[in-house]
Amino acid sequence: ENFLNNILRAGGRYACGNPKSIMPVWADTGNPPGSLNYRQIEELIAYLRATNDQTFIERDEHLLDPAIDPVTGEVRTFKGWRDPKFVPEPGATPYPACWADQFTAASPAPSGAASAAPSADPGATVVDISALNIAFSTDALSVPADTAFVIHFDNQDANIPHNVEIKDAAGTSVFKGEIFAGPGTRDYRAGPLAAGSYPFVCTVHPNMTGSLTAK
Repeated sequence: ENFLNNILRAGGRYACGNPKSIMPVWADTGNPPGSLNYRQIEELIAYLRATNDQTFIERDEHLLDPAIDPVTGEVRTFKGWRDPKFVPEPGATPYPACWADQFTAASPAPSGAASAAPSADPGATVVDISALNIAFSTDALSVPADTAFVIHFDNQDANIPHNVEIKDAAGTSVFKGEIFAGPGTRDYRAGPLAAGSYPFVCTVHPNMTGSLTAK
């Protein structure tokens, strides 16, 4: 609990001692101030630590009465976030101790990934994708096979880092775009890719996924 509290109030530099950490300060008392007040931070920590076998009642904005679903008329509930039975798959890549801004063209690429994709010609296909509320705007992209292309990525989540990483069918990274906090945009030059289907994901938020088809 104390670790999470310090992370949210002091940012990623607390986790790894790196001032270039891209984990921002979330507390509204920070410099610059984040978007969460002290009560919201307490509630977020409680949610992160609660296990997914616990059910909680959603309250209205005044924290008094239970929230009622306008369609079903039932009390709204939700479960905790943490899975106490979670075990990483054998050989899974561990998360780094610090999410620093390390995936740029000027930095060495992580194993199995490219720091910068091949240059695309001016007539290259451009596909658009954005991130908002920790979700991609689309879960399906299509590009020409065996041809370099450009991903125009618009991160609309303020102070939240995202990117687009493309993997092959075996789960090996074939392209990893720069991770950056929003709001902002990047043009990723990727490919060429052989014909087939490739899952794409946000490296920071593995729940953000989609499928890219090269044909």
